[in-house]
Amino acid sequence: LDIVLRVYAWRLAFFFGKHWKTNAFDSVVVVAIFIAEIVRLTRGRVFFPEWVAFVRTLRILRVVRVIMKWHRLLSLRTMFSSMLNCVEPMLWAFVFISLLLSLFSHL
Repeated sequence: LDIVLRVYAWRLAFFFGKHWKTNAFDSVVVVAIFIAEIVRLTRGRVFFPEWVAFVRTLRILRVVRVIMKWHRLLSLRTMFSSMLNCVEPMLWAFVFISLLLSLFSHL
């Protein structure tokens, strides 16, 4: 419903406007979620292939993008940006600890 209302409101600007990449990302996420729900309902049981987990990750990224653009949530934006900025140092710390463990495990 969200995508339909935005297409109706923005008309061609939805596809060719300044934010066309964001609109395309949102459209792909919404369509993928819709397909995942149809598959889940037609199977009659819970159905979680790998791509459904990927779609859920995209949904989370969409929510994070909205939070990062909302100026009233400054403390939450600060927390999210801090978490995103610490991913690379944490990865290098993991690599360093793994190398140390593999080096000293043979002693």
